[in-house]
Amino acid sequence: MYVVSRMQFLNAGYSNCNSITSDGCEVNLKTITNCGGCSIVCAPAHAVPSCSTGSCAVSSCNSGWADCNSSPGDGCETDLTTTINCGACGSICNLPDAVPTCLAGACYISSCINPFADCDSTASNGCEVNLQIDTAHCGTCSTVCTPMHATPSCTNSSCTIAMCNTSGWTDCNLSPTDGCEINVHTILNCGSCGTLCNLAHCTESCATGSCVIATCDMGYADCNLWATDGCETDITTVINCGTCGTVCNLADAVPMCLSGSCDIFSCVNGYDDCDSNPSTGCETNLLISATNCGSCHNNCSLAHSTSACLNGSCVIAYCDLGYINCNGITSDGCEVNILTSATNCGHCGNVCNLTHASAVCSSGACAISSCDTAYGDCDGSAVTGCEKSLRTLTDCGLCGTACHLTNCAYTCSGGACAILTCNAGYANCDGVTSNGCEADLTTVTTCGSCITCNLAYATAGCSNQTCVISSCNSGYSNCDGIDSTGCEVNLYTTSHCGSCNYACPSYAHSSQSCSTGVCVMSCVTGYANCDGSITNGCEADLSSTSTCGSCSTSCATGTSCNCLFTGCSCSGACFHGDELVSMISGEYKKVKDLLSGDRVYSLNEQNQIIEDEIIMMVHKEPNTTVNFCVVETVLNHTVTVTCDHYFPTRGSAERFVTPAKLTPNNFLYVQDTGNKIQLISVKRIRQEAKIGFYTPATYQGIIFVNNIAASCYPEAMPTLKHETIHNILAPFRWWYTILKLCGVQQPFPYQSTPGFRYPFNHVVDNAHLVFYLFQTSVIYQKIIGTVLLVVFATRFIWRRLQNYSKSAG
Repeated sequence: MYVVSRMQFLNAGYSNCNSITSDGCEVNLKTITNCGGCSIVCAPAHAVPSCSTGSCAVSSCNSGWADCNSSPGDGCETDLTTTINCGACGSICNLPDAVPTCLAGACYISSCINPFADCDSTASNGCEVNLQIDTAHCGTCSTVCTPMHATPSCTNSSCTIAMCNTSGWTDCNLSPTDGCEINVHTILNCGSCGTLCNLAHCTESCATGSCVIATCDMGYADCNLWATDGCETDITTVINCGTCGTVCNLADAVPMCLSGSCDIFSCVNGYDDCDSNPSTGCETNLLISATNCGSCHNNCSLAHSTSACLNGSCVIAYCDLGYINCNGITSDGCEVNILTSATNCGHCGNVCNLTHASAVCSSGACAISSCDTAYGDCDGSAVTGCEKSLRTLTDCGLCGTACHLTNCAYTCSGGACAILTCNAGYANCDGVTSNGCEADLTTVTTCGSCITCNLAYATAGCSNQTCVISSCNSGYSNCDGIDSTGCEVNLYTTSHCGSCNYACPSYAHSSQSCSTGVCVMSCVTGYANCDGSITNGCEADLSSTSTCGSCSTSCATGTSCNCLFTGCSCSGACFHGDELVSMISGEYKKVKDLLSGDRVYSLNEQNQIIEDEIIMMVHKEPNTTVNFCVVETVLNHTVTVTCDHYFPTRGSAERFVTPAKLTPNNFLYVQDTGNKIQLISVKRIRQEAKIGFYTPATYQGIIFVNNIAASCYPEAMPTLKHETIHNILAPFRWWYTILKLCGVQQPFPYQSTPGFRYPFNHVVDNAHLVFYLFQTSVIYQKIIGTVLLVVFATRFIWRRLQNYSKSAG
């Protein structure tokens, strides 16, 4: 009782299979060999068993088997390699038009049902092709029906032609292998198989499937417009010449048809085709035509007569006036002019023969053409010929011409009066015989010989047949005393001015000339005789401030005399008021609008862009017209300044130069959009007159105007450079700095009146002393600066005290 009681508390799932109490419930009833009870073996068919719960179950099926009924009692009862369970429970192999099989759990085609075939080698769609009707797989998978010029068909697994689908083709041999092989738009098969297109005298065409005429053979035409008999008409006959119905009918001619045109075969007797135009026939009567007499183009044109054609031969109808047919021959016409013929003068056989003369026939009468040499027709009768000798003093060369020459002995020689010798004191200077020895050798025009007295710059006379000076021309003299050289010296030259050998004296800065015998002084360019005295020459330098361009022009204090381009003029060191200054704020401001304290850009001694301030507007003249210099770079930057203005440059011996010294080899400092320096060369400088100029001053003495770095100072004197002027203005900069430190926003406030800004005007009034001291010694510079600074500081403190007293009172 004790033992039983203990076993009742043993673990579930175990059993005492050997009935021995001592080893307890020794068997695990969740094993394959003792599954749920002692010695009960779990062995389901075609499966891996499992007894995890004490009941026999399927852990997994063997390959190719499945537990389709979900009953572990019969294990994995279903074979998955059959066509009704292929690879999975209930997966039936059902392939169209095919006998299926199951291999490795997948459906495959075992064979196709006739007439189908598996042409795409894809089992899922079965035997998809009907080989009896598919034109792409006709009889076999690889047989494609492609008959030429036809729509294909597949009948009982053989390729056939459904219809010829290309216009003009047909299947003449009834074989589908070559398709619709015959084009029935050809000459050999025109409209149907074997129908030949053959028409008479032409080239045929079957382009539309009907036999028609393309072109007729040469010499034939389709006159009845029936294609069936071809080109039936010969168009080389006189009744159809060239075209249908063209009849050849030519005047006075036997016609023929040549190359499709009517032509002349032969002419009727007495006619000919002289115009070579068959259309007019044989138009010319050769028996009566004067232009075609006997033959074409035989023109009856007999000399000096009116001609005619008689029975095909040319004859003379009548002779022209003054002509006659003396030789009786028709071919040379009326060959003799009886009005001019010396052998037939007036009538046939009348010959002209005159004494000492060459005879001619004139108007049908004999006349003298010319007399023999030395004879003349003095009685005017042709009958006596040339009866007079022309070698006598009474008839010398011409009838009735008598020789009578003055101041000489004369004769008749060769039919002309001739001078034998001239009388004493006379000569034949003009070479004319008829006036004899006409020249009196005691006159100026023929003095001693046939040569006229012509003395240089003198009025000549003739004395004892020798040329002498009667008087000299104005401004000339006979300084060498020789008559033959005339008045050889010009008395209007500087070496002979007014009289022989008087030379004009030389004076300073001048050139000398002689005007109407008086010495005249002319000043060289840039100088003038302002004091009116000749002895010191042209003493005034027109480039100086006291005589700038003229004696009456004196430059105002603070300006200089600049001589550029068109001349000299006074100007200050200024910018035109409309030029633009780039501000630190990024804006631009016109020069004329700048105020003390404005922040601008400048250039330091290392040629770097730095920030700077406007100290003061030193000078302004808004209503004054000035000749400015417009400086232009190769990149078209421009800045307008007075022509004595300094620029910082690279490319010259000095750092600061004026426009007069700028060349294309100089480079200006230009501020780009990135606030960097660019070196850009000068292109040109031109002068331009504008109204208004302004002179701003900065700490550095340099300011960027129109993005070009320019000095604030001029060349006030040739030796006063930018650096010296900058030192002169040092006290103003110091004073500006002190006032700014004291809280004054504008130490030099805006001044509305033109001119120099206070207190700079005091420096200008004593400019020469200040410039001298600054050019002489650095110590003087420091002294002046200190004095000015003390004066300005005292004045500022005094004004503040006055203002304080007024406010306190």
